[in-house]
Amino acid sequence: MSSPRVRPKSDMDIEKHREEGNWQQCLKLAQQSTDHKELQNFLTGEAKLEIFLEEIAKKNGGDSRTRHNDEIDSTVLDEAKSFLKKCIEGNDETPLMMDANLLLAKAYYISGDYNEALNYIHHSGIDSILDVDRNLPLRVIKLIAESFTVKGLSLEKISNPKPLKYIDQVYDLADSYAAKSSADKEWPTKLRKQTTFEDRDCYRTQIDCLQKSSILAMRYVHGITQLRGPYLIVNLGCILESALLKTHHIFIKNGQTQGAVDYCRRILNVCETNSTINIRQLLSKELAEILIKGMCRSVWKKPEHHLKQQTNPPIYFGNSLFLPQDYEEEVMLLLMLSEALASLHVLLERSPDFHESRVQSLNKVLLIQDLFTMFLVPLQCYYVDIYERSMKYSYEVKHVWYQFALTLMESKKCPLRSFLLFKEVIRMDQQDPIPGLFAAKLCLTELKRFEDAIEILEDSLNRYQKLIENHKKPSITSSVDLAIDQSSSSHESSALINHIDEIYGEQNVLHSIHLLLGIANALLYESDTETSKKFRKKYLTNSVAHLNDSIEQDVYGNDYLPYFHLALHLAHQRALNDAIKYVRVALLLNVHHLPSIQLLILCLTGLKQYDEAYELCLNALQEYESHLILLYMKAHLERIVCENGHELALLTAKEMLKQWRLVSGEDNRRLSPRASYCSFIPTINYDTMSLRMEQTLSEVISLESAPIGNSNSAANVHHQPHDLSFGQSDRLYLSQASSVNGSNLVLNDNTRPCSQAFEMQIWLLIVELFLQLDQINEAETCVNDGAVAVFGQLSHQLMYIKGVISKKRGHYYDAKIHFHNAISINPKHSRALQQLGHTYHMLGNQIIAEKYLKDSLNIDSTCHETWCYLGRALDSINEHERAIECHLTSIRLEQSSPLLPFSIIPRCVLE
Repeated sequence: MSSPRVRPKSDMDIEKHREEGNWQQCLKLAQQSTDHKELQNFLTGEAKLEIFLEEIAKKNGGDSRTRHNDEIDSTVLDEAKSFLKKCIEGNDETPLMMDANLLLAKAYYISGDYNEALNYIHHSGIDSILDVDRNLPLRVIKLIAESFTVKGLSLEKISNPKPLKYIDQVYDLADSYAAKSSADKEWPTKLRKQTTFEDRDCYRTQIDCLQKSSILAMRYVHGITQLRGPYLIVNLGCILESALLKTHHIFIKNGQTQGAVDYCRRILNVCETNSTINIRQLLSKELAEILIKGMCRSVWKKPEHHLKQQTNPPIYFGNSLFLPQDYEEEVMLLLMLSEALASLHVLLERSPDFHESRVQSLNKVLLIQDLFTMFLVPLQCYYVDIYERSMKYSYEVKHVWYQFALTLMESKKCPLRSFLLFKEVIRMDQQDPIPGLFAAKLCLTELKRFEDAIEILEDSLNRYQKLIENHKKPSITSSVDLAIDQSSSSHESSALINHIDEIYGEQNVLHSIHLLLGIANALLYESDTETSKKFRKKYLTNSVAHLNDSIEQDVYGNDYLPYFHLALHLAHQRALNDAIKYVRVALLLNVHHLPSIQLLILCLTGLKQYDEAYELCLNALQEYESHLILLYMKAHLERIVCENGHELALLTAKEMLKQWRLVSGEDNRRLSPRASYCSFIPTINYDTMSLRMEQTLSEVISLESAPIGNSNSAANVHHQPHDLSFGQSDRLYLSQASSVNGSNLVLNDNTRPCSQAFEMQIWLLIVELFLQLDQINEAETCVNDGAVAVFGQLSHQLMYIKGVISKKRGHYYDAKIHFHNAISINPKHSRALQQLGHTYHMLGNQIIAEKYLKDSLNIDSTCHETWCYLGRALDSINEHERAIECHLTSIRLEQSSPLLPFSIIPRCVLE
């Protein structure tokens, strides 16, 4: 290839076109030149070979995984071989010998004749090259790089006749063009027998050749960029792209994961150009895959820090170069880099002509988003920004909207927006019943939209029943194709059936739908809206029916949640014996289910079996030492069971406050992004982060009004006097704080109001215990020094507790003022209304006392103390018959009254 100092203008034009890759023009000029026959044959063969490669790339549409071999005419390739052979036949001393042999090796590699390709590589003498001169023409550097690639990949094909399962199948010319021509040949077996390489030596040779080729390819790109400007897009060709994108696969195939990681880091550290953006995106994605799937953080090694500049090819260097400090940080950086580069090239044109290209570009981004999900979800970290950016090219793409909705739901950042996203997913896909389950879960746990939940779940049930009736089951297509191609509705229906049957199971879907319907009807039955008051029994009946259907549809019989919710139904209706039977079944299925343990403790206290309840609470605390709800129950049980119970309960309450402060002090650390994926603490999540937990029994129900079972326990409960109306209680947010992380409480932004309410309950318990010990000054000090900071100066809880203290001192007028202040802030505070009514009774104003006590019962009709106070007030005004009825009701309620209200146990327990 060395040229004389003085060259004709036509030869200079040929060299110019060769450097620029203008092979059609180069072919015309070569055919016009007749001075040097060997050079003419060489240039013609080279031009025809490169034109053939361009034709392959054009037929494949620029996508490495799209192959149209049947449409490619091999005549041009055969002509290129013949011209190159003429160039070297009968003259071994020609200066074109090396270049012609390299081009022939390239041509035979394309044809799938790997043995011939290796023979021509051997005859070219390229094996003796140790270092490539920087001053060589760029075309020669590219040809040498391609030859190293041909040698490495040919050795790989010979030593591995079976196809490899790569991380992501990269386009290979030999795979593409030779697939059809070698279908009738048995060359792999023959070549394997003829091979004289040992496996290990062959592997080292492959790696050495491919690494040399990769470095030379990057040198070529940067050389062209310096020569012709930074905005030029250099066409590396499929052979050099194969070298750059398959070298780390060879490392992995031979068990050298660290070698693959080092190679990818080295190539990614080369300075970026416009021509290497696509390669950089693919390598960063595949390196992230290698780290996620093939390497754990214990064997991860920090990347090397390059302090000195290298110019061949240029790399990033210097003290300001940012390096990831841990395993998670490198994976995140790689995925963010790959996603940023892939999203730049997503095709926005929606015309049918660009449909296939748009789907292919979108699939690249979807793959990276799925990798984000795989990596971040186990770390309980959720990256929402990628879905925000993808909205511009995700019109009617179900997969993106679905992932966005799930990520928002799990991140707890914006439940309403997550619900609206699920609604869009439901609209996009008119057949899939699964998104409705997630939307209903949000309605139940976060948004308190119970009627919407029932409507969505009934629609999901109808959808699944229609899918089952169709009985069409062809192969599953990708979610992107289903979302984009609206003409495949019947195919989509069948694919969904397969998808649901394989992943969820028919019975599991029906079981989940009925379970959620049972919970939704129960919550609607327990709500305080006027509409639900008219249809209370209807919702109760529907809830029980769906929970029973959920048990029947659970073919494996291992779901404890229906039994737990049925037990909670029975407990609210004071059918405690039957409730214990159901909750024991739930605990047999899951002995670690804390809400079931808490429910069993309260049921035992309702049956006045305090010793058994206390023993169960202590056993539970052995495993969950710092669980605040269990400690709260323990403090109340100690007052009854233990000697000096109030002192022991006070110590337990102080321990609760100490644990609370320790947990709340770690709030910011636990919520920081770094801690979220650097702390690997197993979690137990019961989805108790609802916004509000209300009193669930607004009226005492007789046996006839409870269509669950014949229970002797409920026989003691009768209807209340008809002149009283019944409402709902504003129980404090104990249930919201019952979600635990091992022995610690999980906190996030959505739990702060609930967390503050639980701290209020701790202070109220401490003050109450001081009052029961007749330590009024200590109780008042506790309120002034501690509780004010939690309650606030104008909170109804602070006014209420001040009223209780004033009432304990006998200052009834001051107590009355405090209770009035409390109900003026919160008119539905049943305890304040109860104490205000009793205070008026103590002051002798029985008419006003009766009024406030009735208001308290309108909110919470299950409190036997309120019925007792009302009986005393009625007895004082000579309403003896009504007073007797109230006292009897108080006695009946007290017989089955738990130590704490059942409302502290969350109804919306989902897993």
